Amino acid sequence: MSHPVPRRSPGARRTIAAVAAATVALPLSFAALASATAAPQPPGSEPDPVAEEDFSVLVFSKTAGFRHSSIPAGIAAIEQLGEENDFAVDATENAEEFTEENLANYDAVVWLSTTGDVLNDEQQAAFESYIQGGGGYAGIHAASDTEYDWPWYGELVGAYFAGHPQNQTATILVEDHDHPSTAHLDEEWERFDEWYNFQSNPRGQVHVLATLDESTYDAGSSAMGEDHPIAWCHPFDGGRSWYTGGGHTEESFAEPEFLQHVLGGIQSVAGAVESDCSTTPSEGFVDVTPETKFAAEIGWLAERGIARGWELPDGTREFRPVTPVARDAMAAFLYRLADEPEFEAPDVSPFTDVSTDNQFYEEIAWLHAEEISTGWANGDGTYSFRPLEPIARDAMAAFLYRYSDVDPAAEPAPAASPFDDVSTANQYFAEIAWLAESGVATGWVGEGNDGTTIFRPLSPVNRDAMAAFMFRLENGA
Repeated sequence: MSHPVPRRSPGARRTIAAVAAATVALPLSFAALASATAAPQPPGSEPDPVAEEDFSVLVFSKTAGFRHSSIPAGIAAIEQLGEENDFAVDATENAEEFTEENLANYDAVVWLSTTGDVLNDEQQAAFESYIQGGGGYAGIHAASDTEYDWPWYGELVGAYFAGHPQNQTATILVEDHDHPSTAHLDEEWERFDEWYNFQSNPRGQVHVLATLDESTYDAGSSAMGEDHPIAWCHPFDGGRSWYTGGGHTEESFAEPEFLQHVLGGIQSVAGAVESDCSTTPSEGFVDVTPETKFAAEIGWLAERGIARGWELPDGTREFRPVTPVARDAMAAFLYRLADEPEFEAPDVSPFTDVSTDNQFYEEIAWLHAEEISTGWANGDGTYSFRPLEPIARDAMAAFLYRYSDVDPAAEPAPAASPFDDVSTANQYFAEIAWLAESGVATGWVGEGNDGTTIFRPLSPVNRDAMAAFMFRLENGA
């Protein structure tokens, strides 16, 4: 994203913040020294052109609560990153800079350890408009200790601060080795800082980049447990958001690895580099554990929005496509796998057992319209959707087969069944055999590891089987 405004040259870079004087007030600036000693230009020659920056960021560090002594070091470090990586940096603590006109000058706004209520209603509205127009937000450390009475901001940052123990060394577990802010890090990143706990776990709403291993330090009374995100990103309300919990200490802004972390975050939300911030699967899938056979495939479905789960009254989510939900879940999975095509569901359901107020009516009707699901004849001219146990396992095969536009003539069914629990006389033998031959379904080893292979995606296995099938359909065996 880039705004239609002229780019400033490095010489036009300015620091608005009052605190910036502490970081830039020198008796003789390097620029003045360079000017005094530079060779004069030949008469009549054009001055050397100054390279334009790739993008512009505003660093905002106003505090209405606790003030971090690391703020001046953070501003200076980001300015230096700008010099070294060709982007313009302005810094301010003046909330009046938050107007739609002024914010349009920037590709990203960095909230550097802000605290408390720092914007009035008009300024908040301007910032919301900026993000909705494609702007970027990068939050550092106490940015999550800010604007508790502004729910939109809480969703933007991802989670609010809850508390912290004493400063100490901890191990960070890096989850994403592709994102620009974490690609340079090893699996484990050990560093000293003040480690925030949060009021809620943002996983499921954001793309988690790294977590804290609470077994490596004392997380204090507000500890979050085994899943403790500490850096994340996500698309939000038309714009981009990135947050890191690090950056309390002044020394943080002299650490090469932390500076690269911050640089990647800023570049990603400014749209200067590509990044994948699709949502990380939520621990709210309370019916899926790390021991679930296809937990990785289920996570893949969730991360891509193919499976969103079912929200329970307590706010947690279940994966839950088991009978009788399986029929609806299959429809939803395929619909989302097809990138939610534009489709207007009919006023009358094509199936007698699916009402128009079904949670997934649109997806089920789309299956029918695309002839992915033809339904089962009821004998009176009507049709039922009806892939319930034990039909679900066969229906899944049929749905995937038709979704993939397989040519039956080019994919003849084998003479023998690949699965001991599926006979060649099965109504959907060709489809089930195709799943096996394509590597979409590998089956389960028979009871007692007797060397047989069974298809067996029946309740409760079908929820996991669907995840595996979808994953393999997209990615190969």
